[in-house]
Amino acid sequence: NAASVKGMLAKSNYRYFSYTFNQLLTYDRKFNDKHHIDFLAGHEYYDYEVSSLSATKSGFPFGGIYELAGATTITDASSLKDSYTIESYLFRANYDYMDKYYLSASFRTDGSSRFYRDSRWGQFWSLGASWRVSQENFMQSVNWINNLTLKASFGSQGNDNIGSFAYTNLYTLTIAGTTTIS
Repeated sequence: NAASVKGMLAKSNYRYFSYTFNQLLTYDRKFNDKHHIDFLAGHEYYDYEVSSLSATKSGFPFGGIYELAGATTITDASSLKDSYTIESYLFRANYDYMDKYYLSASFRTDGSSRFYRDSRWGQFWSLGASWRVSQENFMQSVNWINNLTLKASFGSQGNDNIGSFAYTNLYTLTIAGTTTIS
């Protein structure tokens, strides 16, 4: 009897889990109070997972039931699982002469789960130089400038902010007796 069917109940469960694992090795040395070098080499691994399950049912025979099993009709049900990992290897070298002239170089390679397995890794680099003009003798009488630096750099960068499994949108799947999924 439809008149005796009451209520609607929705339940959801979400789980998030992530961690980052870093290893860094540094070297820093000054020579003759004029030359300064520092190096950094490292590895980073990041993992993120999320899963969810939600359902809504209606058609309870009487009130006071707080579990989905007591209802007769599934109104909505869905689940989701997503994961994302990235692994990186990196290197950076810096040199400065008399705290005035600076050179820097960096290189990193990153592998992201958001790209297809054969195209997962990218390499990125940069080069830079700077001159602290305010440290020069001819600038010592200019008291209204604390730190004037001229900088130039060039390099490459990447971005994997495309969402998980974005490359799967390139495929079409047809299952016999159903509609097409793209």
